[in-house]
Amino acid sequence: NILINTFYKEKTMFRDFKKARILIDQAIALDFKNPFLNSALYYLKGKTELQSGQYKAASDAFNSGLNFYDQNPRIAESLCTVPYLMGHPLKALESQEKNFSSHEHFWGLPNGTELFKIYMNLAAGFQTKAEEMISKLTRKSEILRYSLLSILSFYKGDLKNAEKIAEIGLKSRRSELSNVEYRLICAR
Repeated sequence: NILINTFYKEKTMFRDFKKARILIDQAIALDFKNPFLNSALYYLKGKTELQSGQYKAASDAFNSGLNFYDQNPRIAESLCTVPYLMGHPLKALESQEKNFSSHEHFWGLPNGTELFKIYMNLAAGFQTKAEEMISKLTRKSEILRYSLLSILSFYKGDLKNAEKIAEIGLKSRRSELSNVEYRLICAR
């Protein structure tokens, strides 16, 4: 516990990724018999590598974590995010569909897999496909309507409309639009 708590402190409070890596490597070296714990430790190592911009090392850590527990949803979504962060949204989509199509809860959300696909399609420039997916998803979930429609307007370049939809979403009690999303749209 002390090792992990110190790791978190170095990583989040002091942003000292070098020390955080050393600490998480020490925890991994303890070689626990629990596959879930080992998978979680490799996930933490991968996230640390990702935050420090070491994408190859992050992928390696995530893949090592899958060797212990291949159904770890956090690792699955992280492995799909790495190609996106490297500027390859289509590879991220391909990875999700090829390796992790059975995972339904990306980002800890019930519609997370669909949201991931929408964002990757938008990032790749496939607005028509993203619009079709948004249309389907907003029919199923009124809660996502304001967030998705404002993001779509944002990608289309209609920033005034994106801000207007986001403002309505913030006032709605059923909306999942966050203040962070709203501020990002307004800042743009």
